[in-house]
Amino acid sequence: MDLMSKAIDLAKKGSGYTSPNPLVGAVLVKNGAVVGSGYHRKAGTDHAEIVALQRAGSHARGATLYVNLEPCCHQGRTGPCTRALIAAGVKEIHCAMLDPNPQVRGRGKRELEAAGIRVVVGEHREAAERLNEIFTRYITTQQPFVLAKWAMSLDGTLTTRPGQSPWISSVASRRRVHQLRQRYDAILVGVNTVIADNPSLTVRYGVRRPAQPLRVIVDSTGRTPLNARVFYRQLPGKTLIATTTRMNKKKIQQYEKKGSQVLVVNAGSRVNLKMLLRRLGERGITGVMIEGGLTVLQAAFREHIVDKVTVFIAPKVMGSPQPGRAATPLLNHLAITGAEAIAGDVWITAYPA
Repeated sequence: MDLMSKAIDLAKKGSGYTSPNPLVGAVLVKNGAVVGSGYHRKAGTDHAEIVALQRAGSHARGATLYVNLEPCCHQGRTGPCTRALIAAGVKEIHCAMLDPNPQVRGRGKRELEAAGIRVVVGEHREAAERLNEIFTRYITTQQPFVLAKWAMSLDGTLTTRPGQSPWISSVASRRRVHQLRQRYDAILVGVNTVIADNPSLTVRYGVRRPAQPLRVIVDSTGRTPLNARVFYRQLPGKTLIATTTRMNKKKIQQYEKKGSQVLVVNAGSRVNLKMLLRRLGERGITGVMIEGGLTVLQAAFREHIVDKVTVFIAPKVMGSPQPGRAATPLLNHLAITGAEAIAGDVWITAYPA
């Protein structure tokens, strides 16, 4: 039994529920048997280590803990896990990675060792770091982690022609997109996408999430239609229009009457995405998923704000909307870390190299 993998799998169950906290799973083992396990279910509730201790009861004394993140040693909405582990008599702790939180990093390990508990760090470190990449970026920079997502045909077409179905990828791929949306605090698109596709930008397809991601529309001048789906009163979640001083006050008032927030980001001709990320970080947004369109995606790469890329490639040849047009690379290389077949599509995950 790979106990650290089990802890990581448990941690994944909290996906979409723990922000701004990390995803954490914990497994307590004694005499070769699991005596307690758990995961952090939601921000403000017991941490994974505490859940595992509660389930283990007296069996925790002399046990070994496997946890994907260094136990916390500071007082937040809940108490320090280090003190609970010491009081319970746990003898050894294996953690996949140190907590990147400046309030914790290494302090939890030192506190446990000072109490006579052996601490081992590094098992499945890479998997643990990927699991909490959103948390790590936010807690160390106070800015959101950015995922750029798009779907395209084999010949690189990102949009369909008027009158055709707006979907390039399969239903199975679109379900996967909603699973991805669940992990992010905000979904960002440009105004052209709203005009062309009129999307809802919500988490659906049976995916559960306690709160819908914030819908962020990048609109420099106020072209978002007032009858767009993102303004429907019955639609769960909130909408924010990120704009510039080019949007007039009347338009701002119209959007606000629709229940939307309007955030004037800068005075330039276009919304400065780096500045927008800082403003979203100030609002506690830990992760942003950019879903297009092409103009916003290109701007995101030009401004070097993309942390991760996920692409769904459909087995279709649709004809480039601008054949023969010369292109300048916005990113010279990506390191592909995953490729998976989904109902005929290919799902690729990559990071800027």
